[in-house]
Amino acid sequence: AWPLQRTRARTPRETLVDALTSLVVHVTAVHKHVGPAGEYVRDPRYAGAKIRPGAEVADVQAAVQVLSIALVTGFRQPMLIDDYTHVLLRDEHLGATRRILDRFQA
Repeated sequence: AWPLQRTRARTPRETLVDALTSLVVHVTAVHKHVGPAGEYVRDPRYAGAKIRPGAEVADVQAAVQVLSIALVTGFRQPMLIDDYTHVLLRDEHLGATRRILDRFQA
């Protein structure tokens, strides 16, 4: 549901589902859409990953962390071509979920 239309508090499960969904979308579709970020993180003077009081550039720890993340996420990931239906939630949406998974894997 659209966040502005909520009429009740979200359950912890709904919060987890939203967080995992957002994570999956951002590390796949958005990451692919935005493209490589290596040029932006290569120089710690340009774009630091952490804001530190009184610092204008990233420290060594922050620079190494952001470079490590950029390096790992830059590798080609395995395709989701196997049968993953065993991890789908067995609820009233199972049929629709299977169809979505099938379209995603096609």
